[in-house]
Amino acid sequence: MLRLAGIPARVEDTWSAAGALVGHGVMAFGDADQVACQLARYHAAGTGEIVRGSGDVLLAESPAAALEDVREIATTMRNSCNDEAVVESERETEHWS
Repeated sequence: MLRLAGIPARVEDTWSAAGALVGHGVMAFGDADQVACQLARYHAAGTGEIVRGSGDVLLAESPAAALEDVREIATTMRNSCNDEAVVESERETEHWS
């Protein structure tokens, strides 16, 4: 699936595959606002499924902090990112064409 999307990820070399994912914008990272808008762009581009992990927050802080992290990202996606994400997604789609 990743190769069909033009991402040269090789399963045999996990470190370079991870780098390829980050380099192609497949991995969302940053603060809650940045992650929310990245995930909203994925949705606007037609992504049907997103895996969101909060294990880092869970291990570093607590289960309550991990849940709050997810709530904050979901709320931001719903309230702030939709219009911006659609515009950015259209720009990226034009770039890929």
